[in-house]
Amino acid sequence: MIDILAVLIGGFIGAVARFGISSYLSRKIITSFPWGILSVNLIGALVIGFVFPDNGDVSKTSELFLITGILGGFTTFSTFGMESIELLKKGSYLHLAIYIVVTVFGGMLLFSAGYLL
Repeated sequence: MIDILAVLIGGFIGAVARFGISSYLSRKIITSFPWGILSVNLIGALVIGFVFPDNGDVSKTSELFLITGILGGFTTFSTFGMESIELLKKGSYLHLAIYIVVTVFGGMLLFSAGYLL
């Protein structure tokens, strides 16, 4: 039961943080490019790489709270998919290609950078 609460509370924190940051960036950077979701996904990749437990020093409950809960609620693959389809429907093919490449490869690079830190 404690693991479920850890994911629930962490997910709430992460989702609210994602909403706040992506909403703020969408108001400040007014373009047809999805800067808000791109930013949270890249930030999330960096932080997940940094806190990724590979040595057993982190408890399972702490891992569930931070990685599954907070960072899982913060990052969002489903919104990435939705934003991609919106760019496709608008005919913004260059923006779509940039968005996909930066999200996928940028996320991998930032995860690796966080892991190396």
